[in-house]
Amino acid sequence: MEMAAPNGEKTRTKVQFVNFVNLKKIKPYENNPRENDGAVEYVKNSILEFGFKRPLIVDENLVILAGHTRYKALLELGRETAVCVIVEGLSEEQKTAYRIKDNRAGELTLFDFDKVAEEILSFAGSGIDMAAFGFEPPKVDPPEIDGVDGEEASDLTPGCVVCPRCGKVVE
Repeated sequence: MEMAAPNGEKTRTKVQFVNFVNLKKIKPYENNPRENDGAVEYVKNSILEFGFKRPLIVDENLVILAGHTRYKALLELGRETAVCVIVEGLSEEQKTAYRIKDNRAGELTLFDFDKVAEEILSFAGSGIDMAAFGFEPPKVDPPEIDGVDGEEASDLTPGCVVCPRCGKVVE
């Protein structure tokens, strides 16, 4: 299949298809540079809350190109299969570059914290616990308010969340 590359040149796409794959057949990439164990619990919680929405991306040998954290979460949840995008025809250099690119791309994005707060407030009271996905309430001293001691002031402090990546507090 021919497609236009970002620079406008025609390029051949690699063969890819989607399939359910037994997790026992999937192989984590042995030199995965991402240390992701700290995120597995949050991904498990996300899968339990919303379902499994992002397939693993594997090569023709079922070695993970993207999705190591999701893979670990599925194993810990006792799942037997995963939806996978199986990509064939990439060189070893392309596979390595894709793994690095996939991990780096998310780090290059930024949160608009006003919008994050607005979005979180839009489902306040729904029972969705954002702490289960890594947005922890900050540990801050209650504000000093004239005529109100610290215990009472903490009751007046609005709810906040903290970005798990940068630590910014969203009130």
